[in-house]
Amino acid sequence: MAGGETLPGVSMNWQTQPDRGTPGAIRLILWITQTIGYTAGRLFLPGIVLYFLLTSRPTTRSSRQFLQQARVHRRIRIWNVYLHLWTYAATLHDRIILTSGLDPRYHFVTEGFEPVQSALGRGDGVLLLGSHLGSFEVMRSLGESLSLPLKIVMHPAEARPVTAFLEKFRPQGLLSVLRTDDPYAILAMQTHLQSGGLLAMLADRAPVASRTWKTGFLGQTAEFPLTPFYLAARLAPPTFTFFCIQERSRHYRILIEPLTARAAPTIEETALGIGQEYVQRLEHQARRYPMNWFNFYDFWRPLDPP
Repeated sequence: MAGGETLPGVSMNWQTQPDRGTPGAIRLILWITQTIGYTAGRLFLPGIVLYFLLTSRPTTRSSRQFLQQARVHRRIRIWNVYLHLWTYAATLHDRIILTSGLDPRYHFVTEGFEPVQSALGRGDGVLLLGSHLGSFEVMRSLGESLSLPLKIVMHPAEARPVTAFLEKFRPQGLLSVLRTDDPYAILAMQTHLQSGGLLAMLADRAPVASRTWKTGFLGQTAEFPLTPFYLAARLAPPTFTFFCIQERSRHYRILIEPLTARAAPTIEETALGIGQEYVQRLEHQARRYPMNWFNFYDFWRPLDPP
């Protein structure tokens, strides 16, 4: 793992990449699933995946690139790319269902959740740092099922038409979202943590005009946002990584691990220490569950701001 280097924000093309899903298609799949059944909704997915495989060259190229990085010395075939896109489509299907209400037929197995519960029981705020490895929606569903004081930090680029449409099925979920374009977002995050709440945010995508940090990831140099790690360093709450991994149909494993980097002489050094440990955990789990990687863009090549 290479050492880190901080630099001014550089755009990564996840923000400019169009959202090819449509509310109409989601509405159709949701109706089929609710009216006919889960299996019927699932039957539509192979056609959707094949469509993307044939029409979205950037998506298939980024999938192949990632799988090549995560599985060194193994030739990546078109079938591997199809399985990668299938896992994403299946997770999105689950997200549609879970957004419209917790389904008792889903099984969530948690590992390492006890320290989080203990910290919340003591009245400590807890910071969860996630990624686009696995399903973020599963963590929100778990929080609701356990009545946890959970708030989710969301970047405006994540709230695209599909996400906005899904939120209509869960209006109460809007109360648990903190948008980073709110001028008081950082204050709201601090207040929630200091009041003993659970704050979850993604730490693998760097927004435009934010400070970023270069470090080694899967054998190449990638950029990560600094804000999540500065928040952890400045407020020093119990901080954990979390990954909500789809293992099979309607079965997810939620992996939670503490970030134990020690305080350094400066806030920046402490933040980079936390960030380095986070990237190491992300790299480990990405190799372990490569089909759950849902960053379908060139993760290693930064682009000029649009």
